Amino acid sequence: MSPQHRIGGDIIAAFEHRDRIRRIWISGVTSSLEATVMPLGPFPALEALDLYSAGLSSPTLPDAFLGGSAPRLQRLSLSGIPFPGLPRLLLSTSELVNLKLSKIPDTGYISPEAMITGLATLTRLQSLVIEFAYPPSHPLLRSRRPPPRTRTRARTRSRVVLPALNGMAFLGESEYLDGLVSGIHAPQLDRLSILFFNPLISDILQLSQFIGHAGVLRSCNRAELGFCHYEVAIVLYQQDLYQEEWALNFTVPCSGAERQVRSMAQISTSVRFSCPLLNSSTSPGHYNVLESTRQVDTQWLEIFRAFTAVRTLRISPSLHSFIIPVLQELAGGSATEVLPALDSLRLDTYPRSGPDQQAIELFIAARRRSGHPVTLL
Repeated sequence: MSPQHRIGGDIIAAFEHRDRIRRIWISGVTSSLEATVMPLGPFPALEALDLYSAGLSSPTLPDAFLGGSAPRLQRLSLSGIPFPGLPRLLLSTSELVNLKLSKIPDTGYISPEAMITGLATLTRLQSLVIEFAYPPSHPLLRSRRPPPRTRTRARTRSRVVLPALNGMAFLGESEYLDGLVSGIHAPQLDRLSILFFNPLISDILQLSQFIGHAGVLRSCNRAELGFCHYEVAIVLYQQDLYQEEWALNFTVPCSGAERQVRSMAQISTSVRFSCPLLNSSTSPGHYNVLESTRQVDTQWLEIFRAFTAVRTLRISPSLHSFIIPVLQELAGGSATEVLPALDSLRLDTYPRSGPDQQAIELFIAARRRSGHPVTLL
């Protein structure tokens, strides 16, 4: 008897006591194992279910999985397991606290509309993770996955309220997330992680409204604009009595100065931030040899306009050539129209001579004349 059949037999024996099973955890689910032991239910006492795929080709769970009902389920985690019928099961899981769907293949695609419907009864849900498998263009997955299905944007008349949701993570396409959150309201959300597969190509108006109505932005004290070689990120932090923790991590993959600053401007203008401290930084060596352009300068102005509450601006040395010319432009007559609350400027390396030093002096002088002085730290 092969190990696979021996394991399957052990699981079948365990499933004979379905009314007493409280947790199922299976790592390495294969098609043969699914055909042999995947439970069709019901499991009236089941509280936790964790299934992890053994590879890129995974079995699809049937609509009758768990008998179509799991009234006591509190945690559900599926990794690489397609389950198109999940929204129907969720309607019976009113006790669910944690829902994690990772490495979702195209065969397990669930439209935003169907997902919203499934979430409608989850008033106790605290954590939601939706992460799609890498797109076909990824080198490891090219020619191994079927063409992606047509993505649709959710259209709902009223939003589903998730009163207990405080943590959410998403990995996938921006259009999908924008459609999903168009039908969700999470007033207590204070941790949100977003990583898109591709640079932003469509508006994220619904996502902007979702973040604005959530709790994630209410107590943020610092924003970090990060530029790496292949991605940009905006990270917001919250400070309590003991430590600082991130509240929003918004990452978009892209490369090249103009594209990266444009993506950062698109995020910033879509989601208005109210943090008193703004840091800008790059990975080591990034942008050291790139020059500022008029188009990039304009995009930086759009970024700064989104941070109306910033009081302290910190600029890393590798971004001097981008940001300092923007500050010089502000000295020409609109010194307080952008960054109106700014009262301190911190340069990790202060330019002692040359155009950068002159630009800083002009900006500080213009702010002083406007009655809104800025202190150089």
